[in-house]
Order: sequence, then C-alpha cells, then structure tokens
Amino acid sequence: AGTLLNRPVMQARVTRGGFTVHFDTTGINTPALLDASGAAIPGSARMYVDSVFASLAYVGPLEMQTLGYGALRSDGSLSGGPEYDVFIMELSNMYGYTTPDGSPPEGGTSTTFITIDNDFAFVRPQKNRGIPGMNVTIAHEFHHALQIGNYGYWQEHTYFYEITSTWMEDVAYPAVDDYYNYLSASWGQFRNPDRAFTSNDLICYSRGIWGQYIAKKFGREMMRLTWEEIRSAVPLTAIDRALRTQGYDAATAFADWTLWNHFTGSRSDPTKYYPDGAEYPVMTAAVVE
Repeated sequence: AGTLLNRPVMQARVTRGGFTVHFDTTGINTPALLDASGAAIPGSARMYVDSVFASLAYVGPLEMQTLGYGALRSDGSLSGGPEYDVFIMELSNMYGYTTPDGSPPEGGTSTTFITIDNDFAFVRPQKNRGIPGMNVTIAHEFHHALQIGNYGYWQEHTYFYEITSTWMEDVAYPAVDDYYNYLSASWGQFRNPDRAFTSNDLICYSRGIWGQYIAKKFGREMMRLTWEEIRSAVPLTAIDRALRTQGYDAATAFADWTLWNHFTGSRSDPTKYYPDGAEYPVMTAAVVE
C-alpha cells in the first residue's frame, strides 16, 4: 500500500462501470500498448485505458463477489465523483500502489485510490510485459483497496497485505505467474528462510506462496476468514483465530508451510504440496544461531 500522497490531476479521464480512469494524452505519463519488441505503440493511449477497464470488469466481480471480499467504498466526490479512481502514470520500475485517503488510525478503514504504470515495459519475462503485467497489478492493487476499505489498515503489519495481494494475482490470472520473480530474488523467501514471517521488507512479496499453501490445505475461504478477523486484530493474531476454526493454529500451520517449502524445484510433489512447486527455487539452507 502506498504512502500518503495527494491525488494527482491528469489531462483526461473516462468513467465506466463504477470506475474512473485518469490518464494523460501527452507527455511522459501517457499510457501505451507495446508491440512485439516491447516498444510503445504511438496513439494507443485510449486502447490501453480500454484494457484497464477490461481488467477491472473481470477482477472486480471476482474479488468482491465470487471470493466474497465485499464492495469497494465510495469516496464521495473525490477526483470528480463517487466512482473508484485509478490513475495511470510513468512509475519507472514500479508496478503500482494503493493509497489511503487521509490518515486512518491503526487498524482503521479508509477509502483509497490506485496508481498503476503506464506501459509495464520493464516487466520480465518478456511475455509478461504490457497487458499481462497490468492485469496482475490490477488484481493486486484492487485487493489492497478492499483490504483497506473493508477490513482495516494495520500500517505496522503490511506484510500480510502484500502476501494476500501477491497470492491474489495468481488467483485472478494463473497463466501470468509474475510472482515467480519474487521467489527467485536475492531478497526472497527461498534465499532467506531465516527471516521473520512478519517482516515488512520486500521478502513479504515472495511469501504470497503462503496463500497458495492455505488455499490448497484449507480452501480459498480461509484467506477471507483471516481478513474477517483483521477487522479486530493484527494479521498474525487473525491468522491464528481463523485457523483455529479448523482445529489448527498459526504455529502448526507455519511449521507445515516450512515443510512445503522444502518440496520445490527438483524435490517438488504437486500432489501433496505446491501445484507449481517445480517452478519454484530450491530452498537455501540457513544456519540460525
């Protein structure tokens, strides 16, 4: 979730289906589709915006209704109307971010807005550049909007926000697999198994696989039940409370999850453990003093 920022003012906007997409038509922030070589296609800004609306039209019902995380909160007249606002800007190597309006108290809720990159030309591998990168970003940031708007924003416990939203990318767009980048990163889970589960550093993105574990072990509903508990408790307590409804607890699940993380790469067993575990790195051995 982004740090507190003022809502930007862009050159154009389009409202459709409960969303307003704000963008520029000239200058560095102008959105563009990419050709086969990864270069921006001139004059494609409106087509890019149409693609954003297509992603919102798919992700919105999936996360709000099918998965049961509730509706987006209206922001009243902010940025011109009650529709949810998405801003397209040149973000360099950043996919996007979600920003609360105002400063909600710890654990409080807030309306938000989303900012995403204008072309996703930096994404790797090449097959994920452009629209695939944009799609998983919409899935990721949209869930942040639901988290902060419907459940609560524990600003000192953002690790679970990123765990859930990174998992949600794969729920919405399982063919993209952008989260593989985090698993193989030098700062990721498989290179740093000794880092605390509650770390808010970049490692939390690689721990989106916690959602993969929970969904296969207990069903997707367990992730939503955890968010219901986040209304009144910090994430680690919420995880424990939700798991106890199934006769488990956070400590037992964590130990089980660490076992799953052993069975990846050449050791993978998609029947018992991660379905895509063969694509995950092998865990680095760490000595904890």
